[in-house]
Amino acid sequence: MASFYVSSTGETAWRKKDLEDKGIPTNNIMDIEIPSITSLVQGYYEFRGLKYPSPTEALLFLVSEVGELADQLVARIDGWVRNDPNKPRGTNILILYEIGDILMMTTMVIFHFGADPLDAMILKFVSKGWSQE
Repeated sequence: MASFYVSSTGETAWRKKDLEDKGIPTNNIMDIEIPSITSLVQGYYEFRGLKYPSPTEALLFLVSEVGELADQLVARIDGWVRNDPNKPRGTNILILYEIGDILMMTTMVIFHFGADPLDAMILKFVSKGWSQE
């Protein structure tokens, strides 16, 4: 489970040091735990009655969602013509939907390895020398 810090003035940061660097007093900070993305995705799957994909299926879904995001982004390029130019594309909400799908399918890949996307990301950051202290 990931966490972040909240100062008495409401400032937030992933690392206590970031608050200190901004001159924000850290003698009265709260360490707030963030619910896992995995638990949110599992709840959504239960709500929808969806079958959990295997790691390979989740990766294939993930790749298809990246393609759908690319389609939304390319629609913002002036002069770009698609097969179906009347289909709505490139709006902020459609882009956010595709990013949400990408996060969901990334979560389903990671789920099979007993981790959460935030855990995996923080683990990678730490392997490069980053610390929350």
